[in-house]
Amino acid sequence: MFDPRDPAFLADPYPAFAALRAEGEVHRHDGLDLAITVSHAASAAVLRHRGLGRIWTDAQPLERFASFNLLHRNSLLENEPPAHTRLRRVIAGEFGRGHVQRLQPMVARVAEAMVTELAGKSPRTARPTCSNTSPSPCRSR
Repeated sequence: MFDPRDPAFLADPYPAFAALRAEGEVHRHDGLDLAITVSHAASAAVLRHRGLGRIWTDAQPLERFASFNLLHRNSLLENEPPAHTRLRRVIAGEFGRGHVQRLQPMVARVAEAMVTELAGKSPRTARPTCSNTSPSPCRSR
């Protein structure tokens, strides 16, 4: 099984995933204490299975992960109905095809600027810039 912290795996995870896929689509990763899927079909089945809902548990220690927990605790992706439905209604208009297409030029400019900025940084200093807990500079309004 792969070590998700191994620099070689991080640089190119695809051979490890291909080897696992040759053995099956779902595997138990004892180091992560999780089941992992290594195919699109298995991943899609897990994501769509009503019995495998998302129940957010705050990361610990709470003081260190306050912002991270707040972001995920209130995320559309981390909730099941009725919270998911309520959140989806709030944002539904922002994801209409026309609106998303109008955002494309701005998102492309921001992404290009971020890539240019990251190109000169080492992976160690680049990570905080790419953190999923950082607000995106893209705004819909």
